[in-house]
Amino acid sequence: MHAWLELVNQSPDAVGQHDKQAWLGIFASTAIVEDPVGSLPHTGGKKLSTFYDCFIAPNQISFHPQADYVCDNHVMRDLSLRIQMSEKVIAEVPMHLLYEITRENDQAKISRLAAHWEIMPMNMQLIGKGLPAIPVLMRSFGRMLKLLGLKGTCGFMRGMLMLKERDKQIAEAFFTSLASSSKNSVALNENFSACLQNSPHQRYNFEELKEILSGTFTLTKTIVSGYSITCSYQYHANNDNSIPSHQGVALLRLDPETGAIEALTFYQ
Repeated sequence: MHAWLELVNQSPDAVGQHDKQAWLGIFASTAIVEDPVGSLPHTGGKKLSTFYDCFIAPNQISFHPQADYVCDNHVMRDLSLRIQMSEKVIAEVPMHLLYEITRENDQAKISRLAAHWEIMPMNMQLIGKGLPAIPVLMRSFGRMLKLLGLKGTCGFMRGMLMLKERDKQIAEAFFTSLASSSKNSVALNENFSACLQNSPHQRYNFEELKEILSGTFTLTKTIVSGYSITCSYQYHANNDNSIPSHQGVALLRLDPETGAIEALTFYQ
């Protein structure tokens, strides 16, 4: 197993065992947790400790990974989370987790954890549980106010306010345009660039990308969080192309002002 995966796997192990110190121990001293991406980040040991007490400690959380993609110092995990908040209140959350790795005191540590998932669909799941969900939601909100304060609670809810369902259509239009002869149906930032996992330091513009990826993308899971879109995909190369069919996760970053796609990374 890749060394980065061994480090990353310590997170679900610690969460499942409710071992707070083990969980905190895998992060660098200045690590950032964005959970979900788009909400107010938690930075440094004290903030991460509060994050654990608020969101991890009260719940039974299990990770169900479908695939992992290692690229340089990044690990992109395609998974779902099962969050049991009470005996009758359980949520299944589709997710992409991006771990960024660094070295601190000659040890591998997580410098950033970016959790791409959508707050509103999870809340709708919980509301759908009916009466048993009411005390659970009230306790959760009260705990956030107590541990995060009003600013932190509003910062968490910010992730929900930033979600736009139409952004999923942006991703669909982009991959359709990538497989077609024009880019008229997708808005790109003038400085748009993309990188592939097998050449992470090489950046490509849209036309170069079209030449390299001459084939069809099928999106199997699309998540909008903050100014990012993540997509699980299956790529089917054209018969005359040397790149074989494969699957992976694409991370698109949007321009906060225009909503145009400004950067793209393929993890495959």
